[in-house]
Amino acid sequence: MKLWTVTSNYAATGEGHTLKAIVAYAPDELIALKQFEQEFGDFYILGAEASEGVNVNDPVLKGLFNLDLLERIKKIEGQADVVLTGSMHVNFS
Repeated sequence: MKLWTVTSNYAATGEGHTLKAIVAYAPDELIALKQFEQEFGDFYILGAEASEGVNVNDPVLKGLFNLDLLERIKKIEGQADVVLTGSMHVNFS
């Protein structure tokens, strides 16, 4: 299995913004998306994007996690069990 990055960058009315991400092992994109849905629910899976590996250039990951942490996770792929999850919500209304 490989690590997968799944992210959601959600903004509806312009007053709020939600970022959600998971980096975890999965055999394929479908299972990676399912893990994201289990973690964050069926609403945020709509529009979620999956990419194989630790996508250190993903703007959602950059907004939620330190680049050094992401690089470390990328380097230890295959050597340790990894599940990295993060979420941020801001609402100005």
